[in-house]
Amino acid sequence: MLRSPRSLRRCQLIPAAVVAFLAIVGMASGKDALPDFAVADTLQPRDPLSPHPRLLPDGTPLLADVKYATIDGYRPLRLDLYGVGGSGPPRPLVVFLHGGGWYTGTPRSAGAFTNFPAVLSTIANRGYAVAAVEYRLSGEARFPAQLDDVREALRFLAANAARFGIDADRVAVWGASSGANLAALTASDCAAAATPPAAAASPRLQPAPDRTCVDALVGWFGAYRLTGVDGNEAPKSSTLALLGCTDAPCDPQALAAASPYDQVRPGAPPMLLLHGGADVQTPAGQSTRYADRLREAGTAVEVVLLPEVGHGFIGATPAVTLEASQRAVAATLDFLDRTLRRD
Repeated sequence: MLRSPRSLRRCQLIPAAVVAFLAIVGMASGKDALPDFAVADTLQPRDPLSPHPRLLPDGTPLLADVKYATIDGYRPLRLDLYGVGGSGPPRPLVVFLHGGGWYTGTPRSAGAFTNFPAVLSTIANRGYAVAAVEYRLSGEARFPAQLDDVREALRFLAANAARFGIDADRVAVWGASSGANLAALTASDCAAAATPPAAAASPRLQPAPDRTCVDALVGWFGAYRLTGVDGNEAPKSSTLALLGCTDAPCDPQALAAASPYDQVRPGAPPMLLLHGGADVQTPAGQSTRYADRLREAGTAVEVVLLPEVGHGFIGATPAVTLEASQRAVAATLDFLDRTLRRD
């Protein structure tokens, strides 16, 4: 597995630096400027794609609704694959996990983007294979079913790497909101496998075997500690539903097992955490304090705080929302280039 040799630093970007920042990203990645994505003033949990598309308007190949698992008693689980099936060397893989509080959402939506597949296709057009993965929701199955589904998707993609033109040795996982929680737990798998059980400081899930380790993590406005940034807040209703403790107090061990903050061990891959500085739904401290704990364990982590925007990078005006959303995509692409690319 490729590991980035770079030492990433924590930083906070300010509005006056937007133009310079995007220019630096463009030069660092050697790519053209990003297109202007369309955004709304609210979260957009909708599916903008027609049934079973095979080619997006920008020409990006798309394998839609690929079944990656069938679990007895549940619906088939599917994913969308962007930028696969062409000629050329195998592509690094980016696996996207959607948000929605674990109880709703679609892999074709994130934040305020009105056409999130356009974002995914832009990343694919920069030389990546992108898999947008659905998983069982909390109304269908309790945790850790959602994490098991992500692991199964990774196994499926690794087993079919030659078929899809994927480089299974260069894999990043990227999540938004509750998807960032699952992405961070997935990134913890390798650290868990490298840590002797006697050294574990908190209860954790059994490490997942075979081909589920990843080489980088990107988290957008994630929930990394389900008991709040100080560890003593009452769990949210979405957390109660995830863990199946709506009628009784949640087991502290169950909360710890579902909290990436409590699963930090040495050996995790490099991470980029992006958060709105004005997020009240999932405060920015979720990212900054998780990053502090990761650094203590020796993990390379960068935090980008986007001021004046809340959850989903939504600001007071459409212009502020668009600016923050564009910056988030640019920072994500720059990080992926630095951690996954070899050219």
